[in-house]
Order: sequence, then structure tokens, then C-alpha cells
Amino acid sequence: MSGEGEVQIMILCPYCLSPVDENVKLCPTCGEDTTRDALVEMIQEQYLNKERKNCRFCGKSMLKLAPLCPSCRKWQAR
Repeated sequence: MSGEGEVQIMILCPYCLSPVDENVKLCPTCGEDTTRDALVEMIQEQYLNKERKNCRFCGKSMLKLAPLCPSCRKWQAR
């Protein structure tokens, strides 16, 4: 059980920035091979408050920093 004020670290896919297990080889959300790049660590509060944008292909909300849309799995232009 988490204590009040305890910082929770999230492990994220380096491509779609969806939460993943730290031992995952393929992201269950986008299907990318997570062993090619380092997984991203982020405090849960930061993750929930990160700036979002709409995917330029499917229009769904995603983290602005994510290079790959977790919904349609299309790469975003930088």
C-alpha cells in the first residue's frame, strides 16, 4: 500500500510513452521493441500533468513528447 506523499515512479515505453512493465520486450500498447532504446522513467504526477496534443492522424489525445501515437501506432513528425 502506498503511503501518503510517497512518490510513484512509472516506467514508460520510449516510443508511445504508455506505462509498461520494466521487463517488457514489446510494448503492449504500440507493439514496438522496447529493447532498442532505454525505457523512460517519470513520476506519476508528472505523467498525469504532461502536456498533451491530438495525433495528427487519428486525432486522439497523446503525450506531446511521444514520437508514436499509442492509439493508431503512427509516427508523429517532429
